[in-house]
Amino acid sequence: MTNLSHPSEFVHLSFSCFGDLQVLLCGPFLVLDLLAFMTVSVRADIHLWTPMYYFLGNFSLLEILATTTTVPRMLSDLLVPHKVISFRNCPVQFYFYFSLGSTSFLILSDMALDCFVAICHPLRFGTLMSWPR
Repeated sequence: MTNLSHPSEFVHLSFSCFGDLQVLLCGPFLVLDLLAFMTVSVRADIHLWTPMYYFLGNFSLLEILATTTTVPRMLSDLLVPHKVISFRNCPVQFYFYFSLGSTSFLILSDMALDCFVAICHPLRFGTLMSWPR
C-alpha cells in the first residue's frame, strides 16, 4: 500500500482561530502596510542625503520590499476562506523575503560601522568615510 497523492499546495492555518475577526484584522494590517510606504520621504529631501540618512533611506526601502512580499498574501488570506499557497509560490516568497531581509542586515552592519568610525575616530571620519577621488 503506497500513498499516491501528490499535494500541490500548502494550507495556511495561522489566523483560522480568529473566525469572524479576520475581516476586522485586515484593516489595521492594511493601514500599517500603507504607513510603511511613507518612510520613503527621506529620499525626496536633498538635505537628508548624508551617509546616515542614505543608509536609513535604503533600509526603509528594503523593509518596504520585504513586507511587500508577505503582507499582501496575509491580507488576502484574512479575507478568503480557502487559505492556500502553491508549492511553487512558497519558495519564491521565501527566497525574496529572506534575501531582502539579509540585505537589510548588511545595511545595518554598514550603519554600525559608520557609527563606530564616527565615535572612535571622529577626526578622521571625513577621510575614512568619503568616496575615493
